[in-house]
Amino acid sequence: MKTLLVALLCVLFASPLHADPKPWEEEGCDMQKVDLKLAPEALVREFVRRDMAGEFTSSNDWQPKAVVCPGHMGGPDSSTVVSDAKVAPTTASADVANFEVTYAVLGTVSSGGANGDQNTFEPKPESRKVAYVALRTPFGWKLQDPEWPMISPAAVDKVFGQRAWVPGDRAKFDRAAGRK
Repeated sequence: MKTLLVALLCVLFASPLHADPKPWEEEGCDMQKVDLKLAPEALVREFVRRDMAGEFTSSNDWQPKAVVCPGHMGGPDSSTVVSDAKVAPTTASADVANFEVTYAVLGTVSSGGANGDQNTFEPKPESRKVAYVALRTPFGWKLQDPEWPMISPAAVDKVFGQRAWVPGDRAKFDRAAGRK
């Protein structure tokens, strides 16, 4: 009966059913032993701000300090282009804080062309809700497996601006970003 009650509560509060109480002890986690000294909501907001600015599209000192297991994150093959993000807390306890970030998605930018050396853009406007989980660790609050990258049109220009675009895709990107 207790297991059923725990499962029901996990569903109601959008918590993982079998959450590892110490994921930072997993092999390959590589948690950085640095406390950013940010409360959970401030951590989520700062992560979203930096992500939208395009800071995580290349090696970055801050991101590995902000997540529980940077060793499990890998690297992205594409970036979701977003025009806005709204952070809302959902549930919290002493060691876990859950948030919902609602993104205004414009589409996806990735590598394309014959040699993969050009930008390609696939418009897909939508409102997307993404769950963020902050865990209290021995080294302060950190995010568990955040979805990224979610970058702004300005970040696309900054990060990918020097590359050529697949014919027609720059125009699709500019229209989605409200530029033309």
